[in-house]
Amino acid sequence: CDAEAHAALLPLLAGLMEHPAVTASPPTAESLFWVIRNLTANHEENKTAFGRAGGAAPIARLLEHPVVVDNPPVAVALYGALMNLTAHNEINKTLFGRAGVVAPVVRLLGHPIVRNHPKVAENLLWALASLSFKHPENKSAFASAGVCPPLADLLRIPSLIANPRVTEQLTCALMNFSSHDPCRELLGQAGAPDPMVRLLEH
Repeated sequence: CDAEAHAALLPLLAGLMEHPAVTASPPTAESLFWVIRNLTANHEENKTAFGRAGGAAPIARLLEHPVVVDNPPVAVALYGALMNLTAHNEINKTLFGRAGVVAPVVRLLGHPIVRNHPKVAENLLWALASLSFKHPENKSAFASAGVCPPLADLLRIPSLIANPRVTEQLTCALMNFSSHDPCRELLGQAGAPDPMVRLLEH
């Protein structure tokens, strides 16, 4: 497929995300989310085309949908798509932040699908790091939504801290928020320093 075909396909994919044939079928949802993830990997034009085609809002609504949170492979695919769509793309960071992804991402940090599945945790944390990197508006929104306590809690889960890829994304997210004055204070109040010191000794 050429670039024009991909660009034409992205609005159609955005419109399919909440179709009953997708939300009722984990294998179909997983495949669709992987298509979106693959088309937007390291491709700025496709990322922006998807965001401008209205793809942010359905992703925000699907983050906590049962087809996602009850099926780790589907969660890996969707959170990976969110990661790709917002990585180094200022337009999509703003579109997705304003479309409502902030609150569900914060809630998911405390969800068993994240805490019990390292690959799901890695992709969600990577998406969080992408959304908050050099983006004050999103950092402030995440802080207001209460991102700091669940981030600090993840530092206390041995099965996640033992996974280098999860630890990398968790520390990237912490780095982003620790550079934002309100978040810096909130992370201290949430008790992040103690487990961070233990992580340095790991």
